[in-house]
Amino acid sequence: MKEILWHNLTVQQALKELKSSVLGLTADEVSRLKIKHGFNQLPRQKPLTGVEILFNQFKSVLVYVLIIAGCLSIFLGEAIDASVIFAAVLINVVVGFFQENKAQNALEKLRQLVNPESKIIRAGVVSLILAKDLVPGDVIVVEMGDKVPADARLIESKELITVEAALTGEPQTVEKSSDVLDKGKILAERFNMLYMGTTISQGRGTAVIVATGVQTQLGKIARLVRDVKEEPTPLQKKLNAFSRHLSVFILCLSALLFGVGVLRGNSVLMMFNTAVAVAVAAIPEGLVVAVTVILAVGMQRILKKKALVRKLVAAETLGSTTVICTDKTGTLTEGEMRVVEIVTNSQKFTLMTELSQVSPVGRSESFALIKIGMLCNNAIIQAAGPDLRDWKILGSSTEKALMLAGGQMGLKV
Repeated sequence: MKEILWHNLTVQQALKELKSSVLGLTADEVSRLKIKHGFNQLPRQKPLTGVEILFNQFKSVLVYVLIIAGCLSIFLGEAIDASVIFAAVLINVVVGFFQENKAQNALEKLRQLVNPESKIIRAGVVSLILAKDLVPGDVIVVEMGDKVPADARLIESKELITVEAALTGEPQTVEKSSDVLDKGKILAERFNMLYMGTTISQGRGTAVIVATGVQTQLGKIARLVRDVKEEPTPLQKKLNAFSRHLSVFILCLSALLFGVGVLRGNSVLMMFNTAVAVAVAAIPEGLVVAVTVILAVGMQRILKKKALVRKLVAAETLGSTTVICTDKTGTLTEGEMRVVEIVTNSQKFTLMTELSQVSPVGRSESFALIKIGMLCNNAIIQAAGPDLRDWKILGSSTEKALMLAGGQMGLKV
């Protein structure tokens, strides 16, 4: 299917292609399109059930070896040895299950908290609906502070500026207009398009949705990420290799012991029992418990740093990492500006980037300068509190930074 270059179409051509209008779709059209396109949601892996997480704890060669050793101990009548071995397996399974299930539940709760709404025009009536119910052809209304819910072609705009760092990685704001653009424009230069996941920094506008869910630019990226094959961690590889080598060594040793014993005239049954006992004794049942406990402790330490580890073995991977390939904006940095230094004719004053409160005493010029910056400002404070990190400010990055600087110096807003 040939890709439609929406940025190269006029507003009327785009509406005609989508069988829509500036008044939006009718209820019947929405129902038909929802059946065709599905929900406006990004693809994600189905969350693991408790049973699946439980069985995943057994996916280790060393655990298999321990289970076999425990069964052999029962066969030999060594109840204490069998109990110790199965206790080691049980501790490994319980700790691993508890940690991974806890992380899974926390992740699901975070996803449930994100349930955005969008302002739309349908049959000429403006209303709010869940973003997941949008379909191609819907006309949306966006304004400062909104997250763009799907890919859309602008119909009209008024001083509309967006931040597209989530999609392009570039922190600079982008001015938007509804003008027709050349076919050859790359994604970052399609100024008449809005893309899912980007943010409206300033102004307002209306646009017609051209793609939802997996068909959006962000959806295509999410689909590529989802299809990446999961590789075992370095620790998993080493433990599995160790377990295989240990198993071969123990089998060879037991076979040699059995053969030599039989050749020296000992009974077959006695030598078999002896060989099995040696094999069981050679298995390091404490290793799997030690590894699991260490990883669980590492997982908890990472959690204290406000990072969520989904799988227990992943806690080890960071310690084995030598090179990290990552985007900067929004990943290593917050994609936000901060006032770090105030310089006047007679004063030079440094502000702390962690947004701690400072006293304006003895800094009258700096205080006055920031006050001017706050008064000559179009940013809007939606939510404010004693902790500046909880402030929600809408507007350009520069004006938001000035507002926060004023908050640090105790200025009332």
